[in-house]
Amino acid sequence: YIDGSLSDGQIILNVPDETADTGTVKLFLNGVSITGKSKPAIFIENAENTSINLEKGTVNKLSDGDTAYSGDYEENAVIHAKDDLTIKGEGTLEITANTQYAVHCNNDLKINGGNIKITTLADDAVRGKNSVKIKDGTLEIDCVGDGVKSTKGNVEISGGTTLIKAGNDAVQGETDITVSGGTLSACGDRGLKSAGTINI
Repeated sequence: YIDGSLSDGQIILNVPDETADTGTVKLFLNGVSITGKSKPAIFIENAENTSINLEKGTVNKLSDGDTAYSGDYEENAVIHAKDDLTIKGEGTLEITANTQYAVHCNNDLKINGGNIKITTLADDAVRGKNSVKIKDGTLEIDCVGDGVKSTKGNVEISGGTTLIKAGNDAVQGETDITVSGGTLSACGDRGLKSAGTINI
C-alpha cells in the first residue's frame, strides 16, 4: 500500500526469480503523487504479473519532468512495465506525460477498472506490445500521438467507457481491433487503424 508524495523519485519492482515466485505483485495506490523527472514514476523491471490497484475514493497522480529521459530510460513511459500489467480499482489515476509515453507494457496490458485520465504533450498515451484489453472503468485520453496502441498485437475493448482525443490514431492495432462492448469515442487523425481486421 503506497501513499504520500515523491517530487523526484520512483517505485521500482523487481522479482529476482519468476520461477519460484509466480504470483501477482499487487501495488495499492492510496493517494500518491509521484514525479519521475529522470526515470519512470513506476518501473516494473521484472515480475510475471503486476496489478496496480486504485483505492476507492483516492486520487493518484503520476508525471514525468520537463526534460526527456535519456540513457537506459530513453524510450520509457511514466508507467513502464517489462511484463504483464493490469490496472484496476475504484479510484482515480491521473497521468501527465510531458516528454514520454504515459503507459507502456512490453507484454499484455489490461485495464479492468478505475477512473483513468491521461494527458501527453509529446507522444503516445497507452501502449501494450502484445495486446491491450479494456474491460471496465473509464479511460479518458488527450494526447499528441496515438491514443491506445498495440505495437505487435491486438486491441480489445469489451466494456467500460473509453474517450480518446488523439493527434494521430485514436486506436491502433498491429493485428486486429475488436470492439464488443462498452462505449468508445475514438477521435484522431484516424479513429481506428489496424494492419489486420477491425471487428465491431
